[in-house]
Amino acid sequence: MRGIVAAPGVVANKDRHLEWWQRTAAGDAHADAFARIRLNLDPESIDLYDYLEMDWFTVPQREGRRFVYGPYLDFSGADRYVVTLTVPVTDDGVFLGIAGTDIRMSHFEPELLAILRSVPASAVLVTAERRVVAANTPRWISGTRLPRLPAPGDGDFAAVTEIGADSGWLLAASAP
Repeated sequence: MRGIVAAPGVVANKDRHLEWWQRTAAGDAHADAFARIRLNLDPESIDLYDYLEMDWFTVPQREGRRFVYGPYLDFSGADRYVVTLTVPVTDDGVFLGIAGTDIRMSHFEPELLAILRSVPASAVLVTAERRVVAANTPRWISGTRLPRLPAPGDGDFAAVTEIGADSGWLLAASAP
């Protein structure tokens, strides 16, 4: 899934506007198609999808930087375990909204595992919220939380490094 999400007032006569598209199964022409995700953006509604309060929107707005949110279970859009990546869209320093994508963990995790398997020690990729994203050993289970953020030399980990992309994620390798 991917799309754009507008800041209030950017789209004429709308306080909220979201264009988020989900890939659908290939049709008869064997080409992927896309369907627009329809969410309730009516601020008077009890089931409002209030993206103006969501970290994947507010962090790029407030800090002017890209942001990685999750992984999490996306009940509002696709009912799948995903990671959302967003970047601010600006014009002359004015925040217009975000552009972003959701990546299914079922597609992303095998790629991460292939990389983690090359690490000679037990290794874990963890979010800033201590949630395990992936590990090269069953010692850590995806989706669970560590009791604390990994730190080098804390007894469990010999090396810890932050990975890029403004994710706040840490790659930690255990002590031998």
